Amino acid sequence: MGHWLNSLKDTALAAGVRKFLGSRLEGYGRITQLKIDTQIRQIELGLLLEGESAPVEVVLRNYAIADQAGVVSISAPTGAFTTSRAWLTTLLNAQVAGRQFVIPEPYAKYAWSLVG
Repeated sequence: MGHWLNSLKDTALAAGVRKFLGSRLEGYGRITQLKIDTQIRQIELGLLLEGESAPVEVVLRNYAIADQAGVVSISAPTGAFTTSRAWLTTLLNAQVAGRQFVIPEPYAKYAWSLVG
């Protein structure tokens, strides 16, 4: 797929992910930036959390999508997260990396778009 087609797909995918995550972050903060690069499997996320004056930047590298008996999930390897807050990087790499998270059914059919 051409670079511009990948870029267009990634932009459209980011809009859908923004909508999905935005509704789950209600009351905690809002997304200020979301960029997905499916070629290198990287997600960059900016969050302005309630009570914070500056956005928190989160980068997830090398994510994977899996399908086990029709249940689609996303996971990240150990050390896949970097953030603008050292404590958050430690937390995400300790508690989120290495685990699989089920993608809800209405969104699961789009998950494979995340892998290029």
